[in-house]
Amino acid sequence: MNQMVADTRHPTRRDLLHTLIPMSDEQRKGRRAIETGPTGKTVGKNLARLRTRRGFTTRQLSAALERAGRPIPASGITRMEKGERAVTVDDLTALAVVLDVSPTALLLPAEDTGPVNVTPAKAVPWQVAWRWAHGQQPPFTTGGEDDPRDNRDWPERRRRFLAENQPYRNPDHLHEITRYVSARIDGPWHLELDSTGESEHGTLSLRSERTKRDNREMTLEDQVHVIANTYGISLTEARIRLYGRMAEEQSKTEGDN
Repeated sequence: MNQMVADTRHPTRRDLLHTLIPMSDEQRKGRRAIETGPTGKTVGKNLARLRTRRGFTTRQLSAALERAGRPIPASGITRMEKGERAVTVDDLTALAVVLDVSPTALLLPAEDTGPVNVTPAKAVPWQVAWRWAHGQQPPFTTGGEDDPRDNRDWPERRRRFLAENQPYRNPDHLHEITRYVSARIDGPWHLELDSTGESEHGTLSLRSERTKRDNREMTLEDQVHVIANTYGISLTEARIRLYGRMAEEQSKTEGDN
């Protein structure tokens, strides 16, 4: 018994090493430091950009977060912006609320500067990343090796994806589009909806006969904006879709004559 007490009074070699080599904060907490990945770095950049745009100092943003029930010190916000501190999902949602944006506006680049790394090993086009984040399609590159649209299970996979990621939508996509357009378009102009065989792939065709909207004529460009907003596509893609549809109708009319 006395021998055991005597032994505990003499530091071992391991004790001496711990005394000579101080532990880091992460080691003291018993966990490894997690390296910030591409999404974390994007969050940091977006946080700094949006904070500056809103006119917040780090102290003011910290105070706003505390009022929202998710206190983060000003120094912590600075470390987040530099990519030195991980942003948890609770941090992310609180920051989005206080900055008056969606969480996606923090997660993804605000401008198209090239492919977006959704994981360190997978990159997709910028627009695809945003559509994926909005629950419109899985993250694949059109025409790329990961393009699933030629697979037999694609229709079912897409229906499942939309149902799970847009639960607020009417499962009948054409009816959803009809409500969307009728709620946003003034004037008695014609709306034509055609199905291509899958309800999720409805084609929107708009024709206007000198109708008025906000005391001005409805132009083709107005229709382009409606199509872009309805389908969540770029204006360029909306123009291609609209003009292509118009060319098909003109060709059909000429063929009938």
